[in-house]
Amino acid sequence: LKKVLSIYGDNVEYFWAQEEHENYGAFNFVYPRLRMLLKKPVGFYGRLASASTANGKLKIHKMEE
Repeated sequence: LKKVLSIYGDNVEYFWAQEEHENYGAFNFVYPRLRMLLKKPVGFYGRLASASTANGKLKIHKMEE
């Protein structure tokens, strides 16, 4: 991974994107490893952490999608 990402240089921001909530997908597992590898924070694009898998309202669900 480090070799592949090295082509982008040092002045690059990295982001992790996932459909699941922040505390449901792989982000919490990979974040510390990516940060250590890249020596910089990694941003997150996805749903905010939640205790439930769905919010229960179709309108809000579509907005999150």
